[in-house]
This record gives sequence, structure tokens and C-alpha cells, in this order.
Amino acid sequence: MPYLDPDGTRQELGGVERTHAAVVGAAMERIAEDRARRDPAVPVTVLAHEFVGTGETSDSERDIRVGGIGSVPSAVFRAAGASYVALGHLHRAQRTGDPERDPLMRYAGSPLAFSFSEAGQVKSSVIVDFDGPAPVVRTVPIPVPRRLVRVRGTLAELESSAWDADRDAWAEVIVTDPIRTADMMARARACFPHLLTFAHQPADRVAEGPSRITAAVDPLEVLTDFVADAGGRAATADEELVLREAYEAVRTLAVA
Repeated sequence: MPYLDPDGTRQELGGVERTHAAVVGAAMERIAEDRARRDPAVPVTVLAHEFVGTGETSDSERDIRVGGIGSVPSAVFRAAGASYVALGHLHRAQRTGDPERDPLMRYAGSPLAFSFSEAGQVKSSVIVDFDGPAPVVRTVPIPVPRRLVRVRGTLAELESSAWDADRDAWAEVIVTDPIRTADMMARARACFPHLLTFAHQPADRVAEGPSRITAAVDPLEVLTDFVADAGGRAATADEELVLREAYEAVRTLAVA
């Protein structure tokens, strides 16, 4: 069963409601009708690209919500008397559904990580054997070319031996020093040559919401606010002079 977009398939499935649960339920009814014409001793495996509501998500899955709802209840897969439901969409390998009432349902997960929210996951393939109608499941770990790590700390901590085991991993690095130095990212990359994402988040700074910038706000005020936010201190008089000269030069070019 491919991903069934409610807007594109509900009319073909009998004009059902515009929800994932309705279109998947209608498709499962057709599978159940086909199943009734076949040997009942043969186990049924359903492959479906759907987000079953009890599954644990990652940051990298595509949002498939329609009408604010993107998941289907596991109960819709009971109709065909399936022995096993192999699910796709979620990147984390996991079992889902109600173990007391649903057929055995699993997400194999993605073979490679798609976001740092998947750091620490063991990627695997699922092998399913049938002994009669009952599935026997085992997982086989998939070798990955490089691990993912999420690193947070001061530059001194990042440069210490505490992180030596992770130097070769794809890295998301958050530096917590109070002041952002000009070489901060270069030093972080020297520690983690495979750095992919970088951020400066001082440990003692309270996170604030985004500032609202309008035409009425002085551009120089925006620039000095940026210096204060990035550097953890107010701009000096010399820095304000450089910013003013740069702004005036750009404005002159724009007018010309």
C-alpha cells in the first residue's frame, strides 16, 4: 500500500472522508475482500507507507498532516487479518500498535540517519520468517559509514580528550562560551573535521523570542543588537563607527 494522500485518493476509494484513517481503512477493506478469496492458511503481510499514531518520530520525517491530522490509528490494519504489517515513513526502527489487539507491526526505519535527532539510533533491517501464520522477527544491524554525535560545551571542553572517541563522527556542535570569537567555528571544525551544523548558544544567556524588525527601526540599532547578541557584549564605540560607515556606504550605493 503506497502513501495514500486523502485529497488524491478518497474519491477512488468510495468518496470517504478527507482523513488518513478513512482512506487507509477503505484500502484495508479491499485487501480484506481479496483475502477472503484466498487460502486462509497463507499468512498475509501488509506493507504500508503510513504514520501510525503510536510511533516515535524524528525531526526529518515529512509532515503529512491533512486537516491537522497526519496519523492513522493502528486499528485500521486489523480488517484483513494480517499476520504482519511492515510500515514505512518513520526513520526510527520500532514496534508500534496495540500488542494485544493488532497484528505485529514494525517500522524498519531508515538505513541512514536523516537528522541529528537520530543520533544514537542503531539502524537495522528486519527479517520476517513465518512458521504458519505467526511471524518470527529478527533485526540485523546495518553498518553506517560514519556515526552522528551531538556535542555541547565550551571550546576548552570540546578541545579536551573527553571527545576524542567522537572526532571522526558527523557532528552537530553547540559552543557555550559567553563570547563568540572570530575563530570559534574554525576551532570547532578543527576538533570535529566532519562538522555539519554549528551554533553559538552561551550557557548563561536566556533565550528570547525573535525581535520584530520594521521600517521604523533604525538599521544601526539592528546592527548593534546583532553584535551584542553574537558577541555577548555591547558594541564598542569603534565598532559602532565601523557599522555606521558600512551602513552609509551601502545606503549611498542603493540611492545611486
